[in-house]
Amino acid sequence: MAVESSNNTKVTIRDRVDVDHPVRILLVEDDLVNQKVIRGLLRIVGLTAEVAGNGALALDMMRSNEPYDLVLMDINMPVMNGLQAMTAMRDDEKLKYTPVIAVTTNVDNQGRMECFAAGANAFVSKPVMPADFYAALKEWLPANGIVWPELTHSTDSDQAQEQDLASLQLIDELKAIEGLDMSACYALFQSDYGAFVGYLKQFLDSHSHDANKINQAVADHDSQTATRIAHTVKGLAGTLGLFKLQEISLQLEKKLHQDIRDFSVLTDLQQFEHHLQQIKHQVDNLSFFKRQPASQGNSLADEEMKVVISQLIQLLKEYDSLSIQLWEEYLDHFKALLGNAEAAAVAEDIDNMNFPAAAESLQQIFDKFGKAR
Repeated sequence: MAVESSNNTKVTIRDRVDVDHPVRILLVEDDLVNQKVIRGLLRIVGLTAEVAGNGALALDMMRSNEPYDLVLMDINMPVMNGLQAMTAMRDDEKLKYTPVIAVTTNVDNQGRMECFAAGANAFVSKPVMPADFYAALKEWLPANGIVWPELTHSTDSDQAQEQDLASLQLIDELKAIEGLDMSACYALFQSDYGAFVGYLKQFLDSHSHDANKINQAVADHDSQTATRIAHTVKGLAGTLGLFKLQEISLQLEKKLHQDIRDFSVLTDLQQFEHHLQQIKHQVDNLSFFKRQPASQGNSLADEEMKVVISQLIQLLKEYDSLSIQLWEEYLDHFKALLGNAEAAAVAEDIDNMNFPAAAESLQQIFDKFGKAR
């Protein structure tokens, strides 16, 4: 079952959304790609989330800040995992009634029972599907001001008539990637191929050295670290429809968990590395990343783009996480202005929280519009 709920009482839910009393959500997730996927789903319904990279940071934030209405909790994380964090929450008078939705790839019965025993109110499995995710939000975050989307289930034939030649070429290239199921693009990204390949590339760039990390962990007899890395790749591969990589990662995870000294682990690790690098090579060479920006690629008026860039620069200078949302919202326009390569460099600065560098790059663009510093 993709989404389940426990009988834990919900007592801190707000029943409406307004500008004076916005919904506060904390996303506890260590992987940047998963963070972006979930924050993207939240953004569709007008919600935002603060982010903590592990359970310990999440507890600090919950104890120090105003109460959160909902916590979205990953389970497998470094420093402190989700089960430990939820257990600590239920022992804390301030946090014991805060609703928690566990979001994890541990989909077997034991994994679900562990989540509920630790204090989860609901369970959503990875890969996160929009329908399941929104169903859980509706139950534990009933807000009159939220407009829930009508999700489409597009297929190749549904989309073919609406695609330009460049998009059709990209679709064909994606279909050529071994083990990639395009249903992830249709379901999670609503056939936004640009967003989909952007997430693919970030995932592969972020995890391209994971085989080396696992190999080092094996040499150090560090089963926990090796297993966690394989587990993370397994979950992300499933989210992005890379089902062959997901299967390979699952097999590797099981071997690492059972006996890290088993010689067959090295064979599985070689297969993992080979397939991961093969996919990365194909994605790096997609036509999407080689296009030259059109001379009039920005459909917004110059004056409107001036406002957007100015707002983004200010948010970056203030280290405001809303800068990430604004950047992603206007990403296509920035690509048209900068070209894919330069836009990717700014995106990397933003993803790595190097906001000053991103602000400096965008200030240069702003100056090109004839605005002095």
